[in-house]
Amino acid sequence: MRRPRLFGVIGTPYVRGPAGLTALATPDVPVPYTDRATTRWFLASQLISRLCDVTPVSLGDELATA
Repeated sequence: MRRPRLFGVIGTPYVRGPAGLTALATPDVPVPYTDRATTRWFLASQLISRLCDVTPVSLGDELATA
């Protein structure tokens, strides 16, 4: 079935400490929803979808035939 599947998010992870939550400096790397240790305290800024069974096409070719 050609349908996007939700994979995870990109954003800022936080750790909980005695002074409350503190943001961690990390690169913008997709974090899968299955990574419960990281996503527990996480402020997402981008949703990541995985495309399965799709066919890549040339946008230029598609626009030329439209």
